[in-house]
Amino acid sequence: VGTAPFLEGGERDAIQALTPEVAHGPPIFRDNFMSIYRPKPGPPLTGPTLQIGDAWHPIEPVSGQNFRWMNGAAATLCVNTPVPAQFALAARATSFGQGRTLEVWQDNTRVYQAPVPTGDVAMLQTPVLHFPAGTSELRLVVPEGSSPASAGGAAADTRSLSLGFLDIHIVP
Repeated sequence: VGTAPFLEGGERDAIQALTPEVAHGPPIFRDNFMSIYRPKPGPPLTGPTLQIGDAWHPIEPVSGQNFRWMNGAAATLCVNTPVPAQFALAARATSFGQGRTLEVWQDNTRVYQAPVPTGDVAMLQTPVLHFPAGTSELRLVVPEGSSPASAGGAAADTRSLSLGFLDIHIVP
């Protein structure tokens, strides 16, 4: 795994620790930017998986748990499922500096909306959503926008923050 500027040390270490579990042999390509491995053979996915998509800041450890801020006022999650599926998504979230609203969009339909407080953590859960086989994208949108992290007193922090999440997961 390369040490590109966008990869934090903790993330790099976590990926390096996981690589022997999922990679089949040495990298098939490596440069100063990335390493590409052939995946270990195994059974195909039998259930849905969830991945972060665009517009997320790196993981931050908070009280022994992984925490991640959205980068700005919109971010994406990718849902991969080998067959059509129905399930909800749940998470714990907080808002930076002021209360905000979380909207979850599937295609062009807003499927969920909830207030997210600042200074506290809200438990959030969408209704049951329907996903076709393959990859689907969910957009997380904050209509109120984001704030510069420097507004919270960290003058050197140039990030744009809106909502932060712990434990985003699938609820069967």
